[in-house]
Amino acid sequence: MAQIHELTMIELAAAIRAGELSPVAVTDHYLRRTTELNEQTGAFYTITPEIAADQARAAEKAVADADGWTSSIQRASTAASGLVHDMRSKLDSLATGTDSFAAAMEEVAASSQEQSASTEEIAAAASTLAGAAERLSRLVSNLRLDERPTTDENAAVTGPVLMPSEITLGRPFRPVVGKKVG
Repeated sequence: MAQIHELTMIELAAAIRAGELSPVAVTDHYLRRTTELNEQTGAFYTITPEIAADQARAAEKAVADADGWTSSIQRASTAASGLVHDMRSKLDSLATGTDSFAAAMEEVAASSQEQSASTEEIAAAASTLAGAAERLSRLVSNLRLDERPTTDENAAVTGPVLMPSEITLGRPFRPVVGKKVG
């Protein structure tokens, strides 16, 4: 690296930003050089090294504070970027889950419609069976026993059961006259 006094102001600022030089080191270098060369050149009437050193320390603190702010901002930016990435990932996962849930709900709805149709068919069959059971119950209640009824509830029914003449099942039986049944 070149001597500090050989650097331009832009190069000095870059070196200070990069941490290669500090404002105090630059000020100390120029104070030494001014003291050494002022006898020959007479460029300065009054040199105030204490004020220059105080200002250099203040500048160094400002650079450190700026670096602190810069690193804080960088950390915050990195954290925010990570949060955005995590949030996007979770939202994508949620969207996928929501799509899957919606598809499952569509399947449930379709199945429910099928079950509803089956339930209607079962209800219709049950209604038909109930009507048939009622008709059968009326038929059974109209049946007469050829023999005297017994008072014993556990006794078996013996003998033929006759159906009243007003009740018919299906079409009436008509024997065919003159033909032999085989």
